[in-house]
Amino acid sequence: MMALLVLISPLIFLVAVLLFPANKSRQIALAGGFTELILVVIISVQFHRQLFANLSFDIPWVESLGIHFNIGVDGISLILVLLTGILYPFIVAATSNNQLKNPRAFYSLMLLMQFALMGVFIARDAFLFYLFYELTLIPV
Repeated sequence: MMALLVLISPLIFLVAVLLFPANKSRQIALAGGFTELILVVIISVQFHRQLFANLSFDIPWVESLGIHFNIGVDGISLILVLLTGILYPFIVAATSNNQLKNPRAFYSLMLLMQFALMGVFIARDAFLFYLFYELTLIPV
């Protein structure tokens, strides 16, 4: 279930960036980054305490093709998830609304990128991995 929270958290803040005024988008994106960082740290602690039950989520998606929405954290993906979770708040903090022509678009695309990267790193199904991998191309 924690893997699902890590995946959904950037989407919630992406919607908030799009709904609130543009001058608040940096603060919302920063809050989203720190929320994601806290969730990633919780996952790391749970992983090291060997509480693996909360670190995966699996439901059938396209049953006729054997495709499942299967996400989870293992040893290698934990490192990549931690790296993404740690770097994102610093990237947002290094930018300023004064430098950007459209801060709302910038921060929403950054949150979309974080969502897609987290999806790539925690996907356990090849189709889901491919979907998230292709989704990372949109913000670029």
